[in-house]
Amino acid sequence: PEELYQGLIALIKDVLAKGARHEPIEGKEIWAHTDRLVDQMSLMGDELIELANGNRITPDNYLYAHMANVCIISLKIGFRLDYNRSRLNELGVSALLYDIGMVKVMDIAQQPRRLSNEEYEAIKQHPMYGAELLENSRDLTRVVIYVAHEQHERLDGSGYPMKLKDGKINKYSQIVGLVDVYEALTHPRPHRKKFLPHEAIKEILKDKRKFEPLFIKGLIEEIGIYSVGTWVELNTGEVGKVIKLNKALLLQPT
Repeated sequence: PEELYQGLIALIKDVLAKGARHEPIEGKEIWAHTDRLVDQMSLMGDELIELANGNRITPDNYLYAHMANVCIISLKIGFRLDYNRSRLNELGVSALLYDIGMVKVMDIAQQPRRLSNEEYEAIKQHPMYGAELLENSRDLTRVVIYVAHEQHERLDGSGYPMKLKDGKINKYSQIVGLVDVYEALTHPRPHRKKFLPHEAIKEILKDKRKFEPLFIKGLIEEIGIYSVGTWVELNTGEVGKVIKLNKALLLQPT
């Protein structure tokens, strides 16, 4: 799992470097890598989720690890929804490339402080930057571009850049958008500490009208209230590490 995870990071670094140079992304390589990832997810999905939930994000690798984690968790939800191989690959490629537009605003995003309103408005342009970069790439389907453009749209119309509502937002965009929020919450940012996985789920449920209930359910069932790799204190006072989810009783993992 570690080698696969690091390979995913390396691929994302290469893709973002090309994006920063305004070079077209070669879709065939992305599809091939995602196809292998889907194979491995079926065999070691929980181990990859543990890596995604681990404390691996640093100021130097923030965007690479964030995108890798979102890809892995999105695929887990896709498996939960019984997507076929073709849909899993589409979802995986979309989740791998969805945040490519951030390369144009990373100097702002990496500021070690809370952003100003003007800086936040500049950051909100990244979905359009990403869609433009992917438009000029090769061997990518339209849905991949839609996801880059729609990742921050919300079912209640509160998202951006187009304030789309339910029925107009691609399903993959909804999954990736949900996972993007979850992953961001579970890792520290310059202006706040990280949330524990169960705390992140609570935050998402506070605004549950923003997301498709089926996808929230899939996230909870695949990540768990106490996700694999989480350290917990038992009611006996003992401390333990979650090694397996209990899909029937999410509050009682192994």
